[in-house]
Amino acid sequence: MTREDVLKSPEYWTAMIQIALYNCAEKYMEETGKNRKQLAEHLGVSKGYVTQLLSGEYDHRLSKMVELALAFGCVPQVDFISVEKIIERESFKPTHGWNVSYDKSAIRRNKKMKTGAWEQQSRTNKEVA
Repeated sequence: MTREDVLKSPEYWTAMIQIALYNCAEKYMEETGKNRKQLAEHLGVSKGYVTQLLSGEYDHRLSKMVELALAFGCVPQVDFISVEKIIERESFKPTHGWNVSYDKSAIRRNKKMKTGAWEQQSRTNKEVA
């Protein structure tokens, strides 16, 4: 399976949303000092449900994900971007890691980097050589 295939799969984007929600839950638990049992009480759900949430073994309705995010003190933001733009951006990602946030400021930064920093680096390398 190619990276392009992965970026076009619903499972990939579902997992990315689950990871983001997990990160909100973990941050909330850390900031409030709540354990899983206390988190379950806060959410009005069972401890088993919290375990599913934190293990990624769920596929919530959109309304439930919004409800959970708000309960963690987070506001979900959705930005629909064409798959082609994501694939194009992936080809310019640095090798030291990648950003899972695809907001408009990240797009602008990547475009600047692609046309500015990469070209500047190329000129600098040529001048040194």
